Amino acid sequence: MTFLNEGQVKAANEFNDYFKVVNDNVKVYQNTKKGLVAVGSLTNGQVYKRKANQTYWHVIEFGDNVGLVKKSDTEPSTGNTIKNHIGSLTQKDLEITILQEAIVVDSKSGYTQFGSISQGMTFPVVVSQANWWGVNLSGRLGFIPKSTAMAKFYSSDKYFKVTGPTDVYINTSKGLTKFASLTIGQVYPRVGDRTNWHLIKIGNQVAYVKKRETEPVSSHSINNLLTTTKTTGRKLVFLEETEVLDTKSGYAPFGKVAPGTEYPIVISQSNWWGINFGGRLGFVPKYTAAAQFVPSDKYFKVTSGQADVYHNTSNGLVKVGELVKGQEFNRVDEQKYYHLVEFGDQVGFVKKTDTEPSTGGSIKNAQTNTGTTKRITMFTDALVYDTSSGQYIPYAKLVPGSSYRVVFEQKNWWGINIAGRRGIVSKNAASNILVETSNYNLDFTRMVDVQMGANPKSDGAGKISAKREDVSYYLNPTNFKRGTSSYFQFLLLDSSTNADPNELNIFLEGKGSLDGQGEAFAYAGEKYGVNEIYLIAHTLHETGAGTSYESVLSKGVSTWTKLVPGTCTPVKDSNGKTITMDISPKKVYNMYGIAAYDDCVVNAGAQHAYSKEWFTPGAAIKGGAGFVNNSYFSRGQNTLYKMRWHPAHVESRDTFGPQYATHIAWADIQAKKISNMYAQLNNYFLRFDVPNYKNQLQDNNVNPPEEDAPSQPISFPVNTVGKVMIDLNLRSGNSTSNDIIQVLKAGTRVDVIGLDNGWLRIKIPGTNTEGWVSKGNSTTVYVEINNLLQVNTEGTNLNVRETASASGNKLGSLDNGTLVSAKLDEKYNFITVEKDGYTWYEVYFNGTTAYVADFVSIIK
Repeated sequence: MTFLNEGQVKAANEFNDYFKVVNDNVKVYQNTKKGLVAVGSLTNGQVYKRKANQTYWHVIEFGDNVGLVKKSDTEPSTGNTIKNHIGSLTQKDLEITILQEAIVVDSKSGYTQFGSISQGMTFPVVVSQANWWGVNLSGRLGFIPKSTAMAKFYSSDKYFKVTGPTDVYINTSKGLTKFASLTIGQVYPRVGDRTNWHLIKIGNQVAYVKKRETEPVSSHSINNLLTTTKTTGRKLVFLEETEVLDTKSGYAPFGKVAPGTEYPIVISQSNWWGINFGGRLGFVPKYTAAAQFVPSDKYFKVTSGQADVYHNTSNGLVKVGELVKGQEFNRVDEQKYYHLVEFGDQVGFVKKTDTEPSTGGSIKNAQTNTGTTKRITMFTDALVYDTSSGQYIPYAKLVPGSSYRVVFEQKNWWGINIAGRRGIVSKNAASNILVETSNYNLDFTRMVDVQMGANPKSDGAGKISAKREDVSYYLNPTNFKRGTSSYFQFLLLDSSTNADPNELNIFLEGKGSLDGQGEAFAYAGEKYGVNEIYLIAHTLHETGAGTSYESVLSKGVSTWTKLVPGTCTPVKDSNGKTITMDISPKKVYNMYGIAAYDDCVVNAGAQHAYSKEWFTPGAAIKGGAGFVNNSYFSRGQNTLYKMRWHPAHVESRDTFGPQYATHIAWADIQAKKISNMYAQLNNYFLRFDVPNYKNQLQDNNVNPPEEDAPSQPISFPVNTVGKVMIDLNLRSGNSTSNDIIQVLKAGTRVDVIGLDNGWLRIKIPGTNTEGWVSKGNSTTVYVEINNLLQVNTEGTNLNVRETASASGNKLGSLDNGTLVSAKLDEKYNFITVEKDGYTWYEVYFNGTTAYVADFVSIIK
């Protein structure tokens, strides 16, 4: 191609320095080895400045090269409409590569399009703005979005500036993983170059940054450039996304770290960690990251304003104290984000983010032993002091309600172990006796009314109905004064006493198979959260251990008949012979008679113990503790008083609930036994929960009741059946003090055998399982009898006939008041016939069925 000089161009045609495009999408070409190649376009109606002229072409500036535009697509123009002349702006030492066709706009004319640049073109940059690249298109300053182009880097470029949202990645076994993000406008040093990536130093790793949202800079103004690779040898683990700050530039953020990422610690300051972030020294607040601890670390130092201490409870982590900033403490273990420390009777949890590793060199009051069995509970916030230096230096703070074991005692101070350090706390802030009050939204008179409906007894045998005034006496908490043995009926039993096993053995000496089992009771109490003193009293009561009445199951059983699980039915071999289990010389033990059914006490109890692997008295003791916890404590009956009266159930349902015993004095009697046992201990901690009712009587003193003659039991006729109306405990005897055989679900059909003092004796149909259930009260029926009739003839006898007719053959007669069971259909309805003016009931009589007229009452 031959180029004409400027004078020849002017002489050759009528075009001057400018032309106007008159067609759509007019192409701009460049002359290459492959011929003319389209490299962009010009916009219809726009005016452009010519650099030179050819016969059929305009020659224009196109970046740092020239472009050719067909004259046939243009007309002459004066150039008066151009507002964005490039003027004195020159090209920077920066080039961009067009990633997709880029629309070029005139920012002086409302961002009007006046051209485009084709994908793959390389263009020098005239100016760089926040989201725009400025380029030279035919002598006009045009702008393209930065998202359409990428700055071109050379291996010699040492720094880059972030121009758009930019993440940092590390190469893992799962591919590139986000590790951090960089701040727009910030400059970072490069340690390497890849085709589309910068390589930078993040922490102790080489990381990747996409070039697309960056541009090279020939110089830098980095104030916090990191010139050393030295670290403390420990790492940080970030718990949350965290901004990294440049403290040399007014704490300006220059990046963010992702949660869960690790960084070596470059420097530690009072409240800040220093890290290598992109080759720059950045600082993050210490509370955002946990310093790396290794299992061999024995100590930590508190670095935050305070380090809270938590206990792990059923309600989650609960704050129990604080550790003072600058103080060091011993740790007993660690979890991912927490130190584990000794704190009271439980392990305390301290966030690692509030600490840093230390040597423990400042600790002068180290405490190694666990202390006595006496415990204290905090009434108020209280400081714990280290007096090892002769001064009172606070190193921890305790919150109300938290409990601690006493290490030593002084006149005005309790000595305790806090996170491996021996300290003192004022006695004015704590006590080894804690009394709580449970206020029930229940009128005391109504409470008495409900309990009277439960048919309470005034004797241990459960035969004598109690008088109202006697029930009122034992129900009223004000009749049992603090400091008396009776007050122990309010002792909370659902936590371990942490008693010394040797002290527990005092109560077990000479008690048969329980002798020397203090260690087992201590273990069971701690594992299941049961007061060991109560547990021993309960076990002695159940087994009669050490007496002539000690149960066979508590002494141990080696041989028993194998039974079908849950029944008293023997298992037989292929020859029809009953199978006998013999584990001699080993034995199984059952300290609570659990699953020991009345008709097969030893066999069923031994089989259950065998299934639970209770091969030692200790194993049976531990299993029994779990049973007590699940049977009573789990439903809130965690004092003797609550076991007997269950006030929460009355408050919520206005009816009496499950109760351990019918005897109105049971809680008081058991309390005195437990009080006597506590009197033999040297150190202990007591928590009481005293009920308080609305309109509660004060000092309602009544003498204990005198025994009356018990009522007589009633036997029901054969084939009497009933339906369980609520989930109901089947017990081995007719009192709540008897063992639970199983729980009967509502809807269960049962054979009803008889009634004794408010308890029905029943049998599970198709099995040999028998037991007792409460019949309910005037407001709630527990078992509905379906087919029981009572003769109501006002003194005369009722004839029993072979057919439903007054002329039917007479089979016999029934006295007035006699109970008789009726036959039911498949839907459990009475089978009746209407004839001779009577309703005839089909009933069971002398081993067959017969009919009686409707001179009967239905007994439910």
